Amino acid sequence: MRIVQNRKASEKHYRRIEEFAPKTGVVRLLRLTEKQYNNIYMVTGEMDYQEKTVGILLCTKYSG
Repeated sequence: MRIVQNRKASEKHYRRIEEFAPKTGVVRLLRLTEKQYNNIYMVTGEMDYQEKTVGILLCTKYSG
């Protein structure tokens, strides 16, 4: 994820990504305004094994 201040800055990064795009495969870009990002609605189930493991590691790392 890249956070930029304005549309002009995002266009700069779009051009850089196009310049270094892989020969095969797909790169998808999504541009959101801060207001759109703040209105994201997520539906989740239970955490899977990886989420539980990473969550435990992060909590251990930052708790001292």
